Amino acid sequence: MAITGATTTTSLTELINSEYISEFIADACGNYKNPSQFFLPIQIKNGASVVSQPRWGSDVGTVADDGAAVDTEFDAVEATDLVANELETTDSTFSVVEYALLREPSYTALEDATIITVQDIMSNAVGILMDAINDDGCALFASLSAGVGSTGTNCRVSDVDDALYNLARRGVMGVCVGVFDNIAIEDFQGALQAASTNIASYAGAADRMMAVSVDPMQGRNAEGLTLSYKGVDFYRNGLTDTANTGEDVVSAIFVRGDIESQKKTACFGRSNKRPFTVEVDKDISARTVQIVTTCRDGVGIINNQMGCKLTTDA
Repeated sequence: MAITGATTTTSLTELINSEYISEFIADACGNYKNPSQFFLPIQIKNGASVVSQPRWGSDVGTVADDGAAVDTEFDAVEATDLVANELETTDSTFSVVEYALLREPSYTALEDATIITVQDIMSNAVGILMDAINDDGCALFASLSAGVGSTGTNCRVSDVDDALYNLARRGVMGVCVGVFDNIAIEDFQGALQAASTNIASYAGAADRMMAVSVDPMQGRNAEGLTLSYKGVDFYRNGLTDTANTGEDVVSAIFVRGDIESQKKTACFGRSNKRPFTVEVDKDISARTVQIVTTCRDGVGIINNQMGCKLTTDA
C-alpha cells in the first residue's frame, strides 16, 4: 500500500536531473584515412598553383615488345657517323585547390553546451577536409590507363594477379600498395578463403608465393589496412568511385610515392600550399563565433604508367 506523505522523485522534480550528459563526445563512423599518404609529396617553391611533373620519354619502346626497339637500333658501325637521337620529355599536371569548412555556433550554444570546445570543432573540421582530399585521391583511380577486372563480376584472386602481372610486364618497379573499395576487398578475401581457389599440387609453394598475411583488425583501424598479398599491402576505403552506372567499383594498385628511393616511379602526387589553418572571428551583432578551417591541397596522376585499376562488381 502507498505510504501517505512519502517524498518521491515527483515531489523533487526541480532537483533531479532528467539525464546525465557524458563528459566526452563519441565519434561517428568515419572514412578510412587513405590513400593520400601514399602519394609523392611535391613542394611548390614558387607562386604557381599547378604542379607539372616531367618525365623522360622512352627510347627503348615498351617493355613488353620483346626487345623490338633495341635489337638493332643502337648498334654502331666502325668509322661511321652516329645519327642524333632526340632527347624528349613529357609531363603530367594537376592543380591545387582550396578546401574550407565554416562552423558558426552562437555565444549561447558555446556557453551552455559545456562539453564542446572550439578545439573540438577544429579537430572535427580537419577530419572532414582530409576526407575530401582522400576522396579526390580515390577518384583518380578511374583515370589510370591500364585496367583489369570484369564489369558485374566480383573481385577475384585472378583479377588481383592480373593487375600485379600487368604492372610487372610493363616494367613497373618499386613497392606497390592496393587501395580497394570495401566490396572489392571483401570479395577478394572471400575468394582467398574459398577452398576451390587455393587447391594446388604444391600447396606449400603456392602458400609461399601468395604470401598472404592478414591484419588482425581486418581493416578496423584508422588507415584501413586489411591484408598483404604477394608483397603488396591492401587497404580498404568507401570513397572509391563507381563505374558503369553504379554497377561496378574502381580500385587500384599503384607504386607508392611516399618512399624516398622510388619517388621517380610514383604513380600519384600530392601538393600542399596551405596547411590546415583555423581562423576564429566573432559576429557581435549575431552573437556568433565563426570558426573557419581551410587548406590548399591538390592530388593528381603524375605517371600513369605506374598503376593499374581494377573494375569489379559493386
